[in-house]
Amino acid sequence: MDNNAGNPDIGGGGFDLMSWYMEIPIVSRVYFTLAFATTAACALDFISPFSLYYSAQLIIKGQVWRLLTTYLFFRNVFG
Repeated sequence: MDNNAGNPDIGGGGFDLMSWYMEIPIVSRVYFTLAFATTAACALDFISPFSLYYSAQLIIKGQVWRLLTTYLFFRNVFG
């Protein structure tokens, strides 16, 4: 029986996703995580993409999150 079958770090053939993720510089990691979460939330219909797009008129009315979320949503990534 192979005791190392479930361990991706042993044997050199596996890929450790968490190690790769933690090696990404902090700014890139935060952006990647927020972009993935925002796009996934839209794909799963938790939030509407129409609440994310840039609109100067709506920003003036107090919807300041649009300054950030417009850079975090990638349409049609999940099909």
